Amino acid sequence: MDNGKCTITRGVRNCNPLNIKYSERNKWQGKVPDREKKDQVFEEFRSMEYGLRAALKLITKYCLEGTDTPRAIVKRWAPAGVDGNPTKAYVAYVEKRMELLLVNEWKYALDFDPKRRISYTNRTVINALLTAMSEFESRYTPTDFELSQAWKLV
Repeated sequence: MDNGKCTITRGVRNCNPLNIKYSERNKWQGKVPDREKKDQVFEEFRSMEYGLRAALKLITKYCLEGTDTPRAIVKRWAPAGVDGNPTKAYVAYVEKRMELLLVNEWKYALDFDPKRRISYTNRTVINALLTAMSEFESRYTPTDFELSQAWKLV
């Protein structure tokens, strides 16, 4: 029983739904200044849009470096054996959720092959990836507005 209390995940509390690790080297746009941070492990952002923007920037970088399938991106984002990452379950969730979003909900494609390379410029596919990863990491589904604003901030 939850006694009517809501549990807010760390990623939601930090406006960092993909749980990007903190690094003082990162000068993310919209980042909470170090002197105001409460979480010493993960980045904190001023709004969800800035947290999604940072994730979008990292995924774009991965794609440009050749890590450009949903499976490869998740394996790099949350490598097996590091910090207890459930990488196999993470990959399975992202692949299935992307298929559901792109084929069934958004009617974007007739089929979806998670082994196929994705383009970092394809907003619909990247939004499906960000949504699936956010849901797995933080149990948070970004709104269309938040995703749209994140793209505008890039």
